[in-house]
Amino acid sequence: MTWYDVYSALDPYGRAAVGDRLKTIGVPGLSLIGGWHYFNNKWGFAMDNVLSYDVVLGNGTQITVNKTEHSDLFWALKGGANNFGIVTKFALKTFDVPKISTTIQAYNESGIPDFLKAVCHAAKLDEQDPIAAGMVASISYNVTTKAASASLLGVQEGTERPPSQFANFSAIPSIMKIDKVQTMKTWAQALDSPKQMFRVMYSHKTIKPDPQVLYMFYKIWKEAVDEISDVQGLYPTFVTNVHAPGASRVGKTNGVGNVWGLEAEPLILWQFSTGWALEQDDLRVQTWSRQLTEKLHAISVEKGLASDFIYMGDAGEWQDPFLGFPAENVLRMREIRSAYDPKGTFSRLNWGGFKLGV
Repeated sequence: MTWYDVYSALDPYGRAAVGDRLKTIGVPGLSLIGGWHYFNNKWGFAMDNVLSYDVVLGNGTQITVNKTEHSDLFWALKGGANNFGIVTKFALKTFDVPKISTTIQAYNESGIPDFLKAVCHAAKLDEQDPIAAGMVASISYNVTTKAASASLLGVQEGTERPPSQFANFSAIPSIMKIDKVQTMKTWAQALDSPKQMFRVMYSHKTIKPDPQVLYMFYKIWKEAVDEISDVQGLYPTFVTNVHAPGASRVGKTNGVGNVWGLEAEPLILWQFSTGWALEQDDLRVQTWSRQLTEKLHAISVEKGLASDFIYMGDAGEWQDPFLGFPAENVLRMREIRSAYDPKGTFSRLNWGGFKLGV
């Protein structure tokens, strides 16, 4: 089941779920790795809004897992990925959001400094009673024309038009701006995932909001893209995902928590999403992406801005998200895995995804 299936089912009831921002992403994978959504700032992540799981264990038995039954496994499934069992059913909390206010904005290269300032400002918003609002903020670079452009996909609960939570972006001179009031189903209908690319590589790290450093990262990335500009079908993007303090506060106050253990502080998850056409370029692109990511992260560390948090959904295959979790959480997850999967079925036989290790 995809999140578009969920949004379509909820549409007649005027309800919304905290799921994914792209329609073809699957419900199980996103829910188990955490789940970035437009409404994280108010209602937390997808994992924070799962009320119960039906889980098939390695020995073939099925159990229901919630706040009172198998509460240890309930906690571990909130961000622990596919290390514990096969989840066959998710009961999700939903919210009364019959309409959303959306904005699509695009900017030429001259607007990118202000664009990144607005991203950092959005991360620092920490209202007592926030309006649920979030975005996809990305920068594309055309290696043929050498032109860069930025784009915003913004979503806010309610019918305010234009959506007020994106006023800082709207103040930037744009080359396109489309504001609408619609349902989540209608909005999601046009948003597909990058799987249409022949090949794609993600790499990401996390930084405390600093517009000057973020702009420097963008410029270094753009110059580095030119080093691989001869790669056929190259499609490079620089993505910034916002972690507002309220997103983690939900997990810290709901009596359950999650395995991330993130503090309620503003963060920016910067990411390279790089597409290309031919298998022969796999190693070259992957090596380029990894080396550049580590280079920029080293700058963050030197400036005291780095966070160790890695989100599985945006991580490269070479990255280990568990290294960014609190050590005590990782130890507890391993103990829970040993209790529910003593033979290591989901460590030995299920190779996909990020593995917890020994």
